[in-house]
Amino acid sequence: MGFNSPHGEAVDSNGNVFVSDTDNDRIQMFTNDGTFIKAWGGFNSPHGVAVDSNGNVFVVDSENFSIQKFTNDGAFLTAWGNNGQPFSWPTGIAVESSGKVFVSDGEGDDFKVFVWRPNVTSSINMMKIANQAIWSKVNVSLNEAATTAAQVLGNNSHAVAGDLGEENGYLVYNILVIDPSLNFSKVLVDPGNGKVLFNKQLSREDMMKDEMERHQKVMASMMMGGRQQGIGMMMGPMTAQAEQTDNITSSNVTSVLPTTTTITNTTSQALGSTSG
Repeated sequence: MGFNSPHGEAVDSNGNVFVSDTDNDRIQMFTNDGTFIKAWGGFNSPHGVAVDSNGNVFVVDSENFSIQKFTNDGAFLTAWGNNGQPFSWPTGIAVESSGKVFVSDGEGDDFKVFVWRPNVTSSINMMKIANQAIWSKVNVSLNEAATTAAQVLGNNSHAVAGDLGEENGYLVYNILVIDPSLNFSKVLVDPGNGKVLFNKQLSREDMMKDEMERHQKVMASMMMGGRQQGIGMMMGPMTAQAEQTDNITSSNVTSVLPTTTTITNTTSQALGSTSG
């Protein structure tokens, strides 16, 4: 049988494959060589699929704001969620060997992970965890970084713009400095220890590129409700080209911006704290 915008898939211990056929509002089951076994419906835009150690099938019924649980052959067992409670837009699901179920719900700043285990349900705000992990690395204010950046270029130089952003996977202050000869330079400062990591005089082309990137980030920050809190934006950002800042590595940057691995580890610790 064909698919219409499939989104999720899972494999049981026997190698059977379950696929969420999203726009056909059904789950299809196949052998591991692709031979069709069966399909069942009753969903409204199903997305994520998972299988537990007993072969039970869990389906994220996104537009019904619920999770449905079935036997391996599609017989209904139970469901969680109703009328938008507790989910706002569930899409992903995973099941641990212990039987604990994780459901991703929401988008942007409202993104959460719900955790189910016998008689207990909890939720974790993933964006909050990631945000806390990032901001815990900042020990130097933007004003302090701007002062340091201006001093690098000598007397009567002034920082005119700056922002806290990412560079080569690390959290840095991007500071724009003008010197007495009216030349502009980009200075990158470590927000963890205040050390200057990089500085370069900018050409007219560099300035135009940085200005375009700055406006893009400002608009994105406004749309996403980005956090500033006085440490963030003066005017910035000014993002250096990757080949110009290859010297920024873990050996000389103390304020590592959490990568996917870091955030995942942080989240795992938080999730682990809910177990009992």
